[in-house]
Amino acid sequence: MRKLLSVLLIVMLSFSVLPTVGLAAPSDAELESYLTEIGLTKEELVEYLDYYGLTIEDFVDVEEVRIFIGPVLTEENLQEILLEYEITLEELEALLVEYGEIEEGQAVFDVYYFYDDLYWTVSSYLDMYGTPITPENLQELLDKYELTHQELVELFEANDDSIEYYEYIEDLDLMTEYYLYYPEFDIDTILSEIGLTDDELDALINHLMSTLDYEDPAFEAKLLELSDRLESFDYFDTIDELTAEQIAELAYIFSELLDLFQLDVDYYLVNGDEKKPLNLQTLITMTELKGADLLIEFFNKEGLFLADILITGEKFDSDLIEEVGKDVKEVDKMVKETPKPPVTKTVKGGKLPNTASDYPINTLIGGLVAGLGIILFRRWKKHYAA
Repeated sequence: MRKLLSVLLIVMLSFSVLPTVGLAAPSDAELESYLTEIGLTKEELVEYLDYYGLTIEDFVDVEEVRIFIGPVLTEENLQEILLEYEITLEELEALLVEYGEIEEGQAVFDVYYFYDDLYWTVSSYLDMYGTPITPENLQELLDKYELTHQELVELFEANDDSIEYYEYIEDLDLMTEYYLYYPEFDIDTILSEIGLTDDELDALINHLMSTLDYEDPAFEAKLLELSDRLESFDYFDTIDELTAEQIAELAYIFSELLDLFQLDVDYYLVNGDEKKPLNLQTLITMTELKGADLLIEFFNKEGLFLADILITGEKFDSDLIEEVGKDVKEVDKMVKETPKPPVTKTVKGGKLPNTASDYPINTLIGGLVAGLGIILFRRWKKHYAA
């Protein structure tokens, strides 16, 4: 869960920088070349993508398809998996049989064609949870933060949390660091400033906790894949610094994130009784509301209203935005300092987009969703500890 939280926070911190533009599709020539390279027919590729709810037209070019799918499984990269997890091929196949991934008597290559599919399947079973808390590693954590056991207990209680909710040392470590070093990230103040009620917050959290299957390896793999794609971007302060191709890539990621979290978002400028729809591409470039207020509405994919937030023109231009921007940077720093899980080998890490940029809406939504990530994690721990 710790690695999933880290990715959720990184993705959420990047959530508000994405404009909406049209997408292209791979050309027939480059697609044929790629199919020859991986040894599949077009029909087989279509069938494979359909498993993830995707089509070829969902990708800008073949390079995007290549990044999403990853390399073909070979004897060489299979050995990498075996070495990383210190298991034999026989033990790997027994594990896959145990969890119903392959049938008795089937070989790995009978079922898995791409490296990433096998890698994430194995990691979901062997890395899904974490290291159980023991007296030894708990003492190591206390030594690391120079705390006594009682001080650790009091730290969590002061944040309406409890160490009893935690089963794995990685989760406990992450939240200990958060509570110790980032107390200034006051999500309650932010939520109050933007008018998000407790009922609306509960609706959002319940949607994320009940609708999304965080334990599904496909969900985690998709989230990590989108996170990796975000990391391929250099820091930027304005959309003007991006090429048309980069903007198209960000738009695609934004669309995929909304689908993954099963959310729809509408934006409006409100001036008295007038409510004017606003697209994200326009909104993201705004630095002031010019006497209007900004209304953001959240819905699930069935059209059920979940929550809305209202940002007044005064708040939009005020120190609230600057403070949220600082908070986002601090949480972003915390997340990126935590060890990152192995990722798709074909994706080369870069830097995250600068979510705390000169554009107020980026920083405010970034702060909101980052805070929701923390709240979601804490409620998840309490729910499963109960």
